[in-house]
Amino acid sequence: MPPMLPAFAPNFIMYCLGIASYIEPMFLQAPENHDFTLTAIVPALNEEKNITRTLESLLNQTKRIKSIIVVDDGSNDSTSEVAKKYRGVYVLRNPQRIGKAESINRALDLVDTDLVMIVDADTVLEESFIEKTVKTFMERDIAAASGFVIPSERSLNMAIKKARVVEDFYAQTTLKRGQDMVNGLFVVSGCCAVYRTHILKQYRIPTDTFTEDLDLTWSLELDGHRTSLIEAYASTLEPNGLGEYVTQIKRWYYGFFQCLHKHGSKVFSSKPLTFTVALILVECLVFTLFWAAVLGLLVAMPLLVNELFFLRWFVIIMLGLDLIMVCFPAVLRAYGAGVLKDFSLGLPIYYFLRIVNTFVWWVTLVEWIFGWGITWRKSH
Repeated sequence: MPPMLPAFAPNFIMYCLGIASYIEPMFLQAPENHDFTLTAIVPALNEEKNITRTLESLLNQTKRIKSIIVVDDGSNDSTSEVAKKYRGVYVLRNPQRIGKAESINRALDLVDTDLVMIVDADTVLEESFIEKTVKTFMERDIAAASGFVIPSERSLNMAIKKARVVEDFYAQTTLKRGQDMVNGLFVVSGCCAVYRTHILKQYRIPTDTFTEDLDLTWSLELDGHRTSLIEAYASTLEPNGLGEYVTQIKRWYYGFFQCLHKHGSKVFSSKPLTFTVALILVECLVFTLFWAAVLGLLVAMPLLVNELFFLRWFVIIMLGLDLIMVCFPAVLRAYGAGVLKDFSLGLPIYYFLRIVNTFVWWVTLVEWIFGWGITWRKSH
């Protein structure tokens, strides 16, 4: 996702909507008496070290999953052999590598349940994830939904893991909930996405973009379908180092530009999605520069004397407001999830990575505009 900086800029609107969203459940009607069936599709490529935990988290759900399909996209390790050890898990192995999107579409033809879930092979779900998923789909007429994503305890790089704790809890307790309130969810996260099966079979997983989850989310919302959040957690592995982190976010930014190019003016013809995308673009194109100026003033504070002394207070106030926005109510959610220590330690790293995000965003934008070194690659 593009860098949302600073927290008190245009996304303050989404922030306020996110806070208001905590009142909405009080007015929801009781769900109808319908018990949805669900199939889980797990696309995997060389995931022998991770897929065990993913499958066990699916098999140990408080609500039973009807079937689990692992699609091995031509792995050259023991991914298929590990998956076959589990009773009730069907392994579909591609004779040659076809990519994540095509792998999911291949498995989708075998699904006959009401709902279908796409779970990355390095993602672990909380035990009540499916139960909460079914409740969400019963309460609301939605086509797709995803849970809250948090860093896995198995992530090797502790610095990035802690920074992502801050980023994830900030975005998902306020910004994403605000997007959900206006039915303009920016993306249904691909690592733990759930769809009504008949709708996903109609659209299929896009195969021509870098971020198939973003592409599909926009297609659904542009056609008037409702997307939503599931109040449940899924943990996933974070990049192992700054290099992998930059590669990951650059891929996301490329995918964002791909989707803008693919959907064109249609993105600005759907009021909810237009609202979300417009805020993000303003945030990225204008307020990243504003934030860079604040950081520049922070560095130059020792030199701000006499007539320029007031700028010190300006910098302090801006940083203070930003910190408050980030921490409230994310810190409450972090406390409830038992990761308050990681949240606190991750704050300074989070601010450093926001500077990295901004730099990578602008580099990617310039490359996209001038076509420097850009290859539109597919996922997997």
